[in-house]
Amino acid sequence: MFSLGLVEGVGLTFPVAHRLTQMQSLLAITSLIVMPWLAKQKRHTARQLNSRSLASDATQTSLCVYLSAVLLVGLVLNALLGW
Repeated sequence: MFSLGLVEGVGLTFPVAHRLTQMQSLLAITSLIVMPWLAKQKRHTARQLNSRSLASDATQTSLCVYLSAVLLVGLVLNALLGW
């Protein structure tokens, strides 16, 4: 996290910030598409195997979807408002 923040800070004076934000947005969008499917598959497999551990991992994967959504909102606000 620190190194990413450092790169973002350096990006304020160099054009690398724009490319980095595009990559971050792409990663967040990909996560929003893939993670719900992955969580569903994990829940299904957890029921088949009767695995509480995998069910908990499916819950964690679902939470990652919310984190990706918050990240994407932050990136959009950053791009629009120039924070």
